[in-house]
Amino acid sequence: MDSANRSYFREDFAGGKDRTTWFSPNKIWTNCGDKVLNVDIKAANVSESITPREYADLLFDGIGAALVFNFKRLKREEFDGLKPKIDWSIVESFPFPAPFEEQRYIGDEGEIHVYSWDGRKETTLVGPYSVRELYLEHFGES
Repeated sequence: MDSANRSYFREDFAGGKDRTTWFSPNKIWTNCGDKVLNVDIKAANVSESITPREYADLLFDGIGAALVFNFKRLKREEFDGLKPKIDWSIVESFPFPAPFEEQRYIGDEGEIHVYSWDGRKETTLVGPYSVRELYLEHFGES
């Protein structure tokens, strides 16, 4: 097995037992002619009550990690130097939670539907639920 497909336990990394945030960037790839930059972010502070500042902080670090991973001429120290220049008052001025109509996530008009398939028959396990209806039921109209 090559190292690109190996799995490692978090504890195997320096400080891994104490870290609460992890970034897993991927190589830039092309999808139907569009360049795609993807990074998985796992963080203990992600919940429905994460503040806009905490969320923007994670996004900044995650995008920086993906760019440093893909472009060897970029260095983390450059991003660390840019972070103090963020105008947090602008970030904190966004409504939280955002009104549903302003979020515009890809799956907003979709459904949550989990099913099993035994080769002949589909059995619904969860849903289908409208993403829009679930959001509005939980957060209300903002």
